[in-house]
Amino acid sequence: KTVPLHLTVLDVPGPPTGPIDILEVTPEHMVISWRPPKDDGGSPVINYIIEKRESKKETWGVVSSGISQTRIKIPRLQKGCEYIFRVRAENKIGIGAPLDSKPAIAKHTFDPPSPPGKPTVHDITENAVTVTWSLPKSDGGSPISGYILERRELSGKWIRVNKSPVLDLKFRATGLFEGNTYEFRVFAENIVGLSKPSPVSDPIKASRPISPPGPPINPKLKDKTRETAELVWT
Repeated sequence: KTVPLHLTVLDVPGPPTGPIDILEVTPEHMVISWRPPKDDGGSPVINYIIEKRESKKETWGVVSSGISQTRIKIPRLQKGCEYIFRVRAENKIGIGAPLDSKPAIAKHTFDPPSPPGKPTVHDITENAVTVTWSLPKSDGGSPISGYILERRELSGKWIRVNKSPVLDLKFRATGLFEGNTYEFRVFAENIVGLSKPSPVSDPIKASRPISPPGPPINPKLKDKTRETAELVWT
């Protein structure tokens, strides 16, 4: 006589179903997600183990060993470092094979702005000028938070003019020395950082403004003949 037997063979789960999706990237954290394993080993998945490592290193560090959902925020990343993430599923039998992510760099998902336009210089006096410039062609995907103006004497070192970024497209630069020749350049800034510098302005000399003379005052006829007239004024 034969008796049918129903055997259930239990095993550790297979790897989570890939790929690992990187949903959010910043310089400080990332958010990743994945799908449950196609094979749970005959026993429900009760936990996921998430690890991380820098691409240039061999050692893995545990991010979490007690999470049942398929999404996690990974904090405390180093800005500019490239990371790989690993996820393994666990059931009551044990921990299964890993699923690794593609490398991802901890950074903003947008870029610095492009450079502003070439500055032009107006309203020149012996100790101040007004510098204007045009918008960058691109804000890098993040709004422009301000502009930094720099100046230098010819062939000298660049010196920052404004202590804090300005939102306007012009700035009155003071503290110049009469007779010296100056050049100017501008940087745009967003949440990522500074743009490359704008083209350098044409050089200008700090000097007292020269304007045309006013009209003569109180002209009078002093003498005349049949062919000439003599005028005087003050």
